[in-house]
Amino acid sequence: MTYCPRCGVEVEANKIKCPLCNTTLQPLDEEQPNYQSKYPDDVQKDEQKQPKAKKKKRLLAFEITSVVLVIPLIVSITTNLIIDGIITWSLYPIASLLLAWFMISAPLLFPKKIAIIAVGEFIPLLVYFLVIDIIDNGTLNWYVRVALPIIASIGVAGFIIAFGTIKSKNKGLNIPAYILFGASIICLIVDVCLTSYINNTLGLEWSLYILVPAVLTGGFLLYLHFRVTKNKDLKRRLQS
Repeated sequence: MTYCPRCGVEVEANKIKCPLCNTTLQPLDEEQPNYQSKYPDDVQKDEQKQPKAKKKKRLLAFEITSVVLVIPLIVSITTNLIIDGIITWSLYPIASLLLAWFMISAPLLFPKKIAIIAVGEFIPLLVYFLVIDIIDNGTLNWYVRVALPIIASIGVAGFIIAFGTIKSKNKGLNIPAYILFGASIICLIVDVCLTSYINNTLGLEWSLYILVPAVLTGGFLLYLHFRVTKNKDLKRRLQS
């Protein structure tokens, strides 16, 4: 619908003259300005800039992290040399700071490469506890019996959490459930390793107090998650 410019009466779009005052109406230009040719180009440029901006932010975070960790590293070494003349106790903060640097750097430098991140998180842990054991005793003492199984349990738990998260189509309460299951595995193996190392016997002391409520809570969360998801799917089917 259009309006007569003289009397203001509403006129149908196909009318040439106003039915009230017989004024000739100007035909409307139906062609709209074409902004489509430029807009997609701008969107495409923005989409191309986003990965570069994210990469710059990650590199900046990596640079800041490196500087922040280097400062206490230098302070520890310098203080140890001034006081004792040789590097002794500063080996502990050196190893800890290097471990933190490797574990932070892997996801910053390789955010989408899960295999590299896993290696970057797992190998430094193995080397760290190996170095700490050697620093403590000069030889391997608790590394094989305690550190290796615990690190392996952390790796298994991390795999369970990551696998469950990636494979889940509907993410919700199932994610904290997987975390609880992973934490239960870690506690169980830590308890077995420490008990066997301290008492020289296989057994469980405290992990059952964590394992039972964690597994029950995780199972309840999974039940709620899949129950709610099932109801949502049912509602969608009924609505469609």
